[in-house]
Amino acid sequence: MRGKRLDMTGLVISHLFVVKKLASKTSGALWLCRCVCGKEISVITGNLTRKYNKSCGCQRGIHRHTSVHGKSPTYSSWSSMVARCTQPSNPAFHHYKKRGIKVCDLWRIFDNFLADMGERPENTTLDRHPNNDGNYEPGNCRWTSKIEQANNRITNVRFDYRGKSYTLAELSRETGVVKDVLRTRLCRSKKQWTVEAAIHTPVIPRALRRSGG
Repeated sequence: MRGKRLDMTGLVISHLFVVKKLASKTSGALWLCRCVCGKEISVITGNLTRKYNKSCGCQRGIHRHTSVHGKSPTYSSWSSMVARCTQPSNPAFHHYKKRGIKVCDLWRIFDNFLADMGERPENTTLDRHPNNDGNYEPGNCRWTSKIEQANNRITNVRFDYRGKSYTLAELSRETGVVKDVLRTRLCRSKKQWTVEAAIHTPVIPRALRRSGG
């Protein structure tokens, strides 16, 4: 595909974020790019696609998170966040676009994101909280465990039990009732189970149900 037809806006290439197209030249389109350090430079299409320009020219080692030894977990989380909100080729892009979720302008620069969020702790991921429908921006993001993030997903149905709200998994851990039992009773059964009944009704072994005992 020729450079003049290729829209690179929003792409993260090595340590450069493509801000916008500036002009077309005989050597290819010219793009305004922002380095992770915040400096902006102009780069032609070929130098981006071939990764001849990987940064503004600064020593990548000073970023530490984007060193020649590979991307840090923090930088990987940042680049993935930007990609799913800006790159149509990303599998999650249309889901985020449909919900109107964006990355704030401040966090388009990695150093700003790092200053606000700090380094990513081990075994955590980036989560939007408290507003799961909100943007990636200061005050609405946290580093969280995979279990906590799963509990924050938009698809989770919540159940009220003794004055608190629980997801199905949380309710199972809180009460000790097997999650599949709760799912069957509260989500799949034609019988209208209350949460209290679903939790406190003993489970009859299958063999006894068949024998009628």
